[in-house]
Amino acid sequence: MSAMNDTSMNTNMHAAFKREIARLKAGLAAADLSNDAARSGLAARYTFFSETLHHHHEGEDTYLFERVKPRANPAQVAVLDQMEAEHAQMLEVLAALDKEFSSLGSASDTVAINN
Repeated sequence: MSAMNDTSMNTNMHAAFKREIARLKAGLAAADLSNDAARSGLAARYTFFSETLHHHHEGEDTYLFERVKPRANPAQVAVLDQMEAEHAQMLEVLAALDKEFSSLGSASDTVAINN
């Protein structure tokens, strides 16, 4: 039996997380941060996203990479390695966004946040 039968769910989730990062950045660029409701709504959406992504990564780190990778065949290891690399990339972006969203205010520089 294969260590991993299907990774499409994880691949699809990673694509969805990347898409949501782009949407959050676009929303931030378009938002009127002087509007308390808009700023609060965007911050709430980001908080939910950030918590969900961190939870997802913790699950993969704990259950998928540590338990499945040692039993995986070379092709599966390549998929897992790619997923781990994506984690590192997403975590860099997430760390920067976490910092910016934690201090989001009416005077925040959305151009700087989006870079």
